[in-house]
Amino acid sequence: MGMITACFGGIVRDTLSQERSIIFSYEIYVTAALAAAITFVCTNALGIDREVGVSAAFMVGFALRGGAIRYGWSLPRYRPRQGRLRANDGA
Repeated sequence: MGMITACFGGIVRDTLSQERSIIFSYEIYVTAALAAAITFVCTNALGIDREVGVSAAFMVGFALRGGAIRYGWSLPRYRPRQGRLRANDGA
């Protein structure tokens, strides 16, 4: 749910401000929200106190996004392998 909210909210914000959406760039944005959500679900499944799980999830998401901003971390770009046709190459 957190990842969907982060994605949709970012797209709405960028659409209204007429800017290219951060979702479609290579920054770690949605990945941080997903990591935080997974952290919370895992702590909940392990029976850890809810407040501790929320705190751990917040720290994971904040650290991942903060590290991406501070150190320039990004996701790898897709590079098609040779010998494969691209969609606009015709087939």
